[in-house]
Amino acid sequence: MKYIKRTILLAIILIILKISSSYAIDGVVIQDGIRVRKGPSTDTAIVTVLNKEAPVEIIEETNGWYKIKYTQLGNYEGYMRKDFIKQTGTGTIPVTNSEQATPAPTTTPTPVDTPTPATTEPQQNENPTINLLGQKIVNNDANVYILPVVTSSIKDTIKKNGEIFVREIAGNFAYVEYSGKAGWIRTSLIQEKPEKDTTTTNRGSSSRESVVNVTAQVVNTPTEKTEVVTTPVSASSIGEQIASMSKTYVGYKYVYGGASPSTGFDCSGLVYYICGKLGCKVNRTADAQANNGVYVEKANLQPGDLVFFTDYKTNQGIGHVGIYIGNNQFVHASTPTAGVIVSNLSDASYVKRYVTARRVDL
Repeated sequence: MKYIKRTILLAIILIILKISSSYAIDGVVIQDGIRVRKGPSTDTAIVTVLNKEAPVEIIEETNGWYKIKYTQLGNYEGYMRKDFIKQTGTGTIPVTNSEQATPAPTTTPTPVDTPTPATTEPQQNENPTINLLGQKIVNNDANVYILPVVTSSIKDTIKKNGEIFVREIAGNFAYVEYSGKAGWIRTSLIQEKPEKDTTTTNRGSSSRESVVNVTAQVVNTPTEKTEVVTTPVSASSIGEQIASMSKTYVGYKYVYGGASPSTGFDCSGLVYYICGKLGCKVNRTADAQANNGVYVEKANLQPGDLVFFTDYKTNQGIGHVGIYIGNNQFVHASTPTAGVIVSNLSDASYVKRYVTARRVDL
């Protein structure tokens, strides 16, 4: 009788261990600055931002996204594109292809599970009087945080009156680029640049920065085309160089997270590598690259323009990017099977998924 009880107990333990092992599988982030979102879509709020080698627990896969937990510097749960996570643990990740609509984006998404005191983290926007996106300066010395929470580690400081470019807002934090670096600062430290700094129309640093009547506002969701280009932005030699170089990598292999000829490329990695080689700075991921440069109408595409498409599985957000080379064609890192190829914008899939185009600058 005792033997039977022990056998049953052991069986129960094994079942519990099997269930727990399949529920959460170890993984690691493979790129810096990858955002964890509230839902499986780039249209949802940012929960936190993780860097390369951050350990996560993978719970399930939904429409090309992993639901994950991150507990090393807090207790976060959300979704991250599976392309940016490498599975390190054993087991099978459950797959649920949800058809329900993802939550609508909020104007100022607030990170969840954030242990911030009410006295230092008011719930309302700390600096509501100005448009926080775009070219700004800091009104005091600003700590740069790794994550958009006050409990995060501080990695740098931007001195008073230092110039920044605000890419995104998450609650009371802003993701900014400055002096070739990037990180999160408090929104209360952001102010408009002095008028004398915003009147210059020709900096002389790039032939692509033509003197035209252009009003461009970077938005959190690139599918909302709020930029207005009253005169078509002219292309130049840098665009031709981007297009020309992209053709030399046709036939190279596709690799998730790849951004060099030696390893292979993913779609945004190809753009990132080529633009970097030509001294043209862009962000690393496709959805972030859709905030670089200025908006271009599809009818005004020129060689070297970046063309963006929705995710091929969910048909939502920004999930793919290519480089326009003229004649309605573009070069892109397509799939592990196809590699880097040339495709036509008139193909049914790309007509349906086309979102926007950007013209980047030096």
